[in-house]
Amino acid sequence: MFRWYRTAVKCYVYLSDVSTSTSNINAEMCQSMWEADFRKSRWFTRGWTLQELIAPASVEFFSRQHQRLGDKISLEPLIHKITGIQIDALRGHSLDQFSVEQRMAWAANRETTEEGDEAYCLSSHRAYISWACISWACALKGMHFVGMHFSFFATNFYRFLTW
Repeated sequence: MFRWYRTAVKCYVYLSDVSTSTSNINAEMCQSMWEADFRKSRWFTRGWTLQELIAPASVEFFSRQHQRLGDKISLEPLIHKITGIQIDALRGHSLDQFSVEQRMAWAANRETTEEGDEAYCLSSHRAYISWACISWACALKGMHFVGMHFSFFATNFYRFLTW
């Protein structure tokens, strides 16, 4: 999925929990009102939206009323503050320049519905280590990952740590 988002020309994000005022108030006051909702939006806590945020060069955000809030560039300082994702990562710089700890921190407060998706949503842009990451995440949670051969895990675990 990461590669799919990376090649997208533009990604649109509909934030059903962010409202914009339709009353006649000045633009600055209106922005401060929706920014509070934006900061608390559930979208920033979902595991799979991490790829949707980092991978595409262009991401546009829209409110419940279908009003454009801004794009990844114009909202960059706010997105950085909400997510802790480094500005260079939001700008599309190679993820190789960020440590494993940094990348794992981006996913730390995100929720997924399936066990193992926590690791996969963070690592899927590196297909050759995805299964090792899933296995590692499952092992941390005390789960048995069916079909995983130890030799594959041992071989790829080092790649995960240096990824």
